[in-house]
Amino acid sequence: MGRHRHGRHHRRRPLPPAPRTGRPMSGHLRGIAYMAFGVSFFPVADATSKYLTGDYEPAQILWLRYLVQLLFIAPFFLSAPRRQSLRTRRPGLHLLRAALTLVATIAFIASLSRIPLVEGVSILFSCAFFAVALSALVLREHVGVHRWSAVVVGFAGVLVVMRPGMGIVDWWAIFALLSAFSTAVYQVATRKLSETDGAVTQFFYVTIFGCIALAPAMPFLWAPMSEEAWLYIVAAGMAGGLGHWFMIKSLEHAPASVVAPFNYTQIVAATAIAALWFGELPDGWGVLGLAIVIASGLYIARRERLHAKRAPSP
Repeated sequence: MGRHRHGRHHRRRPLPPAPRTGRPMSGHLRGIAYMAFGVSFFPVADATSKYLTGDYEPAQILWLRYLVQLLFIAPFFLSAPRRQSLRTRRPGLHLLRAALTLVATIAFIASLSRIPLVEGVSILFSCAFFAVALSALVLREHVGVHRWSAVVVGFAGVLVVMRPGMGIVDWWAIFALLSAFSTAVYQVATRKLSETDGAVTQFFYVTIFGCIALAPAMPFLWAPMSEEAWLYIVAAGMAGGLGHWFMIKSLEHAPASVVAPFNYTQIVAATAIAALWFGELPDGWGVLGLAIVIASGLYIARRERLHAKRAPSP
Protein backbone atom coordinates (compact mmCIF):
# COMPACT_ATOMS: atom_id res chain seq x y z
CA MET A 1 0.00 0.00 0.00
CA GLY A 2 2.74 2.39 0.97
CA ARG A 3 4.73 1.51 -2.12
CA HIS A 4 1.64 2.18 -4.25
CA ARG A 5 1.18 5.67 -2.77
CA HIS A 6 4.85 6.44 -3.24
CA GLY A 7 4.69 5.35 -6.87
CA ARG A 8 1.66 7.54 -7.57
CA HIS A 9 3.36 10.50 -5.93
CA HIS A 10 6.48 9.89 -8.00
CA ARG A 11 4.51 9.78 -11.24
CA ARG A 12 2.85 13.11 -10.48
CA ARG A 13 6.14 14.90 -9.91
CA PRO A 14 6.61 17.40 -12.77
CA LEU A 15 9.52 16.79 -15.06
CA PRO A 16 12.08 19.52 -15.67
CA PRO A 17 11.47 21.42 -18.91
CA ALA A 18 13.31 20.11 -21.94
CA PRO A 19 15.99 22.27 -23.49
CA ARG A 20 14.46 24.66 -26.02
CA THR A 21 16.86 23.81 -28.79
CA GLY A 22 13.99 23.44 -31.23
CA ARG A 23 12.32 26.70 -30.37
CA PRO A 24 10.40 28.07 -33.36
CA MET A 25 11.82 31.04 -35.19
CA SER A 26 10.55 34.30 -33.68
CA GLY A 27 8.33 36.59 -35.70
CA HIS A 28 11.11 39.11 -36.24
CA LEU A 29 13.59 36.50 -37.41
CA ARG A 30 11.02 35.01 -39.76
CA GLY A 31 10.43 38.47 -41.20
CA ILE A 32 14.17 38.92 -41.70
CA ALA A 33 14.38 35.55 -43.48
CA TYR A 34 11.50 36.46 -45.81
CA MET A 35 13.09 39.82 -46.62
CA ALA A 36 16.56 38.40 -47.27
CA PHE A 37 15.15 35.69 -49.53
CA GLY A 38 12.64 37.93 -51.30
CA VAL A 39 14.95 40.77 -52.28
CA SER A 40 17.34 38.26 -53.85
CA PHE A 41 14.82 37.98 -56.70
CA PHE A 42 14.91 41.69 -57.48
CA PRO A 43 18.38 41.72 -59.13
CA VAL A 44 17.09 39.11 -61.59
CA ALA A 45 14.18 41.35 -62.52
CA ASP A 46 16.45 44.41 -62.56
CA ALA A 47 19.13 42.78 -64.72
CA THR A 48 16.65 41.55 -67.32
CA SER A 49 14.96 44.95 -67.36
CA LYS A 50 18.34 46.68 -67.72
CA TYR A 51 19.13 44.43 -70.68
CA LEU A 52 15.79 45.22 -72.33
CA THR A 53 16.13 49.01 -71.94
CA GLY A 54 18.51 48.95 -74.88
CA ASP A 55 15.54 48.35 -77.20
CA TYR A 56 12.37 49.15 -75.27
CA GLU A 57 10.95 51.94 -73.10
CA PRO A 58 10.96 51.38 -69.31
CA ALA A 59 7.17 51.88 -69.17
CA GLN A 60 6.59 49.11 -71.72
CA ILE A 61 8.90 46.76 -69.83
CA LEU A 62 7.19 47.46 -66.52
CA TRP A 63 3.67 47.14 -67.95
CA LEU A 64 4.48 43.69 -69.31
CA ARG A 65 6.04 42.74 -65.97
CA TYR A 66 2.79 43.68 -64.27
CA LEU A 67 0.83 41.55 -66.74
CA VAL A 68 3.03 38.53 -65.99
CA GLN A 69 2.54 39.11 -62.26
CA LEU A 70 -1.24 39.34 -62.78
CA LEU A 71 -1.24 35.95 -64.54
CA PHE A 72 0.91 34.63 -61.70
CA ILE A 73 -1.57 35.63 -59.01
CA ALA A 74 -4.86 35.07 -60.89
CA PRO A 75 -5.23 31.37 -59.93
CA PHE A 76 -5.43 32.37 -56.25
CA PHE A 77 -8.78 34.06 -56.90
CA LEU A 78 -10.57 31.26 -58.76
CA SER A 79 -12.43 30.22 -55.60
CA ALA A 80 -15.15 32.37 -54.03
CA PRO A 81 -13.49 32.59 -50.57
CA ARG A 82 -10.32 33.90 -52.15
CA ARG A 83 -12.27 36.53 -54.09
CA GLN A 84 -13.88 37.63 -50.82
CA SER A 85 -10.38 38.37 -49.50
CA LEU A 86 -10.11 41.24 -52.00
CA ARG A 87 -12.49 43.30 -49.89
CA THR A 88 -10.63 45.97 -47.99
CA ARG A 89 -11.43 48.81 -45.64
CA ARG A 90 -8.35 50.75 -46.76
CA PRO A 91 -8.66 51.39 -50.50
CA GLY A 92 -6.84 54.71 -50.19
CA LEU A 93 -3.80 53.15 -48.57
CA HIS A 94 -3.79 50.42 -51.24
CA LEU A 95 -3.85 53.12 -53.92
CA LEU A 96 -0.97 55.02 -52.30
CA ARG A 97 1.08 51.85 -51.92
CA ALA A 98 0.48 50.81 -55.53
CA ALA A 99 1.41 54.27 -56.82
CA LEU A 100 4.62 54.20 -54.78
CA THR A 101 5.53 50.81 -56.21
CA LEU A 102 4.93 52.10 -59.74
CA VAL A 103 7.08 55.20 -59.20
CA ALA A 104 9.86 53.24 -57.50
CA THR A 105 10.07 50.56 -60.17
CA ILE A 106 9.88 52.74 -63.26
CA ALA A 107 12.40 55.22 -61.80
CA PHE A 108 14.79 52.39 -61.02
CA ILE A 109 14.48 50.78 -64.46
CA ALA A 110 15.14 54.19 -66.02
CA SER A 111 18.25 54.67 -63.87
CA LEU A 112 19.60 51.23 -64.82
CA SER A 113 19.54 52.20 -68.48
CA ARG A 114 22.51 54.52 -67.78
CA ILE A 115 24.27 53.41 -64.57
CA PRO A 116 25.83 50.05 -63.57
CA LEU A 117 23.57 47.49 -61.90
CA VAL A 118 25.58 47.31 -58.67
CA GLU A 119 25.69 51.09 -58.32
CA GLY A 120 21.94 51.33 -58.85
CA VAL A 121 21.20 48.65 -56.27
CA SER A 122 23.65 50.30 -53.86
CA ILE A 123 21.75 53.58 -54.11
CA LEU A 124 18.49 51.69 -53.69
CA PHE A 125 19.78 50.29 -50.41
CA SER A 126 19.45 53.75 -48.89
CA CYS A 127 15.75 52.91 -48.58
CA ALA A 128 16.76 51.08 -45.37
CA PHE A 129 17.72 54.37 -43.71
CA PHE A 130 14.56 56.09 -44.97
CA ALA A 131 12.41 53.18 -43.76
CA VAL A 132 13.89 53.24 -40.26
CA ALA A 133 13.27 56.97 -39.96
CA LEU A 134 9.72 56.69 -41.31
CA SER A 135 8.96 53.73 -39.04
CA ALA A 136 10.02 55.74 -36.01
CA LEU A 137 8.24 58.95 -37.06
CA VAL A 138 5.08 57.60 -38.74
CA LEU A 139 4.44 54.17 -37.20
CA ARG A 140 5.88 55.15 -33.79
CA GLU A 141 7.92 51.94 -33.72
CA HIS A 142 10.71 51.78 -31.17
CA VAL A 143 14.13 51.92 -32.83
CA GLY A 144 16.98 51.42 -30.40
CA VAL A 145 20.45 52.86 -30.60
CA HIS A 146 21.92 49.52 -31.69
CA ARG A 147 19.65 49.31 -34.74
CA TRP A 148 20.16 52.96 -35.64
CA SER A 149 23.91 52.48 -35.42
CA ALA A 150 23.84 49.34 -37.58
CA VAL A 151 21.75 51.08 -40.25
CA VAL A 152 24.07 54.10 -40.31
CA VAL A 153 27.14 51.87 -40.59
CA GLY A 154 25.46 49.85 -43.32
CA PHE A 155 24.57 53.00 -45.21
CA ALA A 156 28.20 54.11 -44.92
CA GLY A 157 29.10 50.83 -46.58
CA VAL A 158 26.71 51.64 -49.41
CA LEU A 159 28.44 54.99 -49.86
CA VAL A 160 31.77 53.18 -50.09
CA VAL A 161 30.30 50.96 -52.82
CA MET A 162 28.98 53.99 -54.72
CA ARG A 163 32.21 56.00 -54.39
CA PRO A 164 33.79 55.02 -57.73
CA GLY A 165 30.73 56.09 -59.71
CA MET A 166 29.65 59.12 -57.70
CA GLY A 167 32.23 61.65 -58.84
CA ILE A 168 29.46 63.54 -60.61
CA VAL A 169 25.89 63.01 -59.43
CA ASP A 170 23.69 62.94 -62.54
CA TRP A 171 19.94 62.68 -62.97
CA TRP A 172 20.08 58.91 -63.41
CA ALA A 173 21.52 58.49 -59.91
CA ILE A 174 18.81 60.81 -58.60
CA PHE A 175 16.20 58.57 -60.23
CA ALA A 176 17.64 55.66 -58.25
CA LEU A 177 17.49 57.75 -55.06
CA LEU A 178 13.85 58.61 -55.80
CA SER A 179 13.21 54.90 -56.17
CA ALA A 180 14.84 54.28 -52.78
CA PHE A 181 12.65 56.81 -50.99
CA SER A 182 9.48 55.53 -52.69
CA THR A 183 10.42 51.98 -51.71
CA ALA A 184 10.84 53.03 -48.08
CA VAL A 185 7.40 54.66 -47.96
CA TYR A 186 6.00 51.57 -49.69
CA GLN A 187 7.48 49.35 -46.96
CA VAL A 188 5.98 51.48 -44.21
CA ALA A 189 2.57 51.44 -45.94
CA THR A 190 2.84 47.67 -46.31
CA ARG A 191 3.50 47.33 -42.60
CA LYS A 192 0.34 49.32 -41.85
CA LEU A 193 -1.79 47.38 -44.35
CA SER A 194 -0.56 44.05 -43.00
CA GLU A 195 -2.56 44.73 -39.83
CA THR A 196 -5.80 44.10 -41.77
CA ASP A 197 -5.03 42.76 -45.28
CA GLY A 198 -3.09 39.67 -46.31
CA ALA A 199 -0.23 39.31 -48.76
CA VAL A 200 -2.41 38.11 -51.65
CA THR A 201 -4.74 41.10 -51.33
CA GLN A 202 -1.88 43.61 -51.26
CA PHE A 203 -0.11 41.97 -54.17
CA PHE A 204 -3.29 41.97 -56.27
CA TYR A 205 -3.99 45.69 -55.85
CA VAL A 206 -0.41 46.67 -56.68
CA THR A 207 -0.46 44.54 -59.82
CA ILE A 208 -3.87 45.56 -61.12
CA PHE A 209 -3.12 49.25 -60.47
CA GLY A 210 0.12 49.03 -62.44
CA CYS A 211 -1.61 47.36 -65.38
CA ILE A 212 -4.37 49.98 -65.50
CA ALA A 213 -2.16 53.02 -64.88
CA LEU A 214 0.35 52.21 -67.63
CA ALA A 215 -2.11 50.86 -70.23
CA PRO A 216 -3.05 54.28 -71.75
CA ALA A 217 0.61 54.95 -72.61
CA MET A 218 1.15 51.69 -74.49
CA PRO A 219 -0.24 52.80 -77.90
CA PHE A 220 2.34 55.61 -77.91
CA LEU A 221 5.32 53.65 -76.53
CA TRP A 222 4.83 50.14 -77.83
CA ALA A 223 7.60 48.52 -79.85
CA PRO A 224 7.33 45.00 -81.34
CA MET A 225 9.18 42.44 -79.22
CA SER A 226 11.29 39.45 -80.24
CA GLU A 227 10.84 35.95 -78.82
CA GLU A 228 13.98 36.44 -76.73
CA ALA A 229 12.58 39.66 -75.28
CA TRP A 230 9.37 37.90 -74.30
CA LEU A 231 11.35 35.27 -72.41
CA TYR A 232 13.19 38.00 -70.52
CA ILE A 233 9.89 39.71 -69.71
CA VAL A 234 8.45 36.51 -68.27
CA ALA A 235 11.59 36.00 -66.17
CA ALA A 236 11.50 39.61 -64.95
CA GLY A 237 7.81 39.44 -64.11
CA MET A 238 8.11 36.19 -62.19
CA ALA A 239 11.20 37.36 -60.29
CA GLY A 240 9.64 40.72 -59.44
CA GLY A 241 6.42 39.06 -58.33
CA LEU A 242 8.19 36.60 -56.05
CA GLY A 243 10.32 39.37 -54.60
CA HIS A 244 7.32 41.54 -53.73
CA TRP A 245 5.43 38.53 -52.36
CA PHE A 246 8.15 37.64 -49.87
CA MET A 247 8.72 41.29 -48.98
CA ILE A 248 5.04 41.58 -48.05
CA LYS A 249 5.25 38.39 -46.01
CA SER A 250 8.28 39.73 -44.17
CA LEU A 251 6.42 42.88 -43.15
CA GLU A 252 3.58 40.75 -41.79
CA HIS A 253 6.00 39.28 -39.25
CA ALA A 254 8.31 42.16 -38.30
CA PRO A 255 8.46 45.98 -38.23
CA ALA A 256 9.83 47.75 -41.27
CA SER A 257 12.68 49.13 -39.17
CA VAL A 258 13.84 45.54 -38.47
CA VAL A 259 13.65 44.02 -41.95
CA ALA A 260 14.57 47.06 -44.06
CA PRO A 261 18.35 46.77 -43.51
CA PHE A 262 18.29 43.30 -45.06
CA ASN A 263 17.91 44.80 -48.49
CA TYR A 264 21.70 44.28 -48.53
CA THR A 265 21.03 40.72 -49.77
CA GLN A 266 20.15 42.03 -53.21
CA ILE A 267 23.45 43.91 -53.40
CA VAL A 268 25.28 40.60 -53.08
CA ALA A 269 23.06 38.97 -55.71
CA ALA A 270 23.35 42.01 -57.98
CA THR A 271 27.14 41.89 -57.79
CA ALA A 272 27.17 38.26 -58.93
CA ILE A 273 24.69 38.88 -61.76
CA ALA A 274 26.47 42.05 -62.90
CA ALA A 275 29.79 40.20 -63.08
CA LEU A 276 28.42 37.19 -64.96
CA TRP A 277 26.07 39.02 -67.33
CA PHE A 278 27.42 42.53 -67.86
CA GLY A 279 31.07 42.03 -66.95
CA GLU A 280 30.80 44.67 -64.21
CA LEU A 281 33.20 43.90 -61.36
CA PRO A 282 33.44 45.97 -58.16
CA ASP A 283 36.91 47.20 -57.22
CA GLY A 284 38.53 46.91 -53.80
CA TRP A 285 36.46 49.76 -52.40
CA GLY A 286 33.31 48.07 -53.64
CA VAL A 287 34.22 44.81 -51.93
CA LEU A 288 34.98 46.69 -48.70
CA GLY A 289 31.63 48.46 -48.87
CA LEU A 290 29.77 45.19 -49.38
CA ALA A 291 31.56 43.69 -46.37
CA ILE A 292 30.47 46.63 -44.21
CA VAL A 293 26.88 46.28 -45.39
CA ILE A 294 26.75 42.55 -44.70
CA ALA A 295 28.37 43.00 -41.28
CA SER A 296 25.76 45.58 -40.27
CA GLY A 297 22.94 43.25 -41.30
CA LEU A 298 24.42 40.32 -39.41
CA TYR A 299 24.76 42.50 -36.31
CA ILE A 300 21.06 43.33 -36.46
CA ALA A 301 20.26 39.62 -36.83
CA ARG A 302 22.35 38.92 -33.72
CA ARG A 303 20.43 41.57 -31.78
CA GLU A 304 17.16 39.96 -32.86
CA ARG A 305 18.34 36.53 -31.69
CA LEU A 306 19.13 37.99 -28.27
CA HIS A 307 15.66 39.53 -28.05
CA ALA A 308 14.07 36.24 -29.14
CA LYS A 309 15.91 34.33 -26.38
CA ARG A 310 14.86 36.85 -23.73
CA ALA A 311 11.22 36.91 -24.82
CA PRO A 312 8.89 34.82 -22.58
CA SER A 313 7.56 31.65 -24.17
CA PRO A 314 3.83 31.63 -25.01
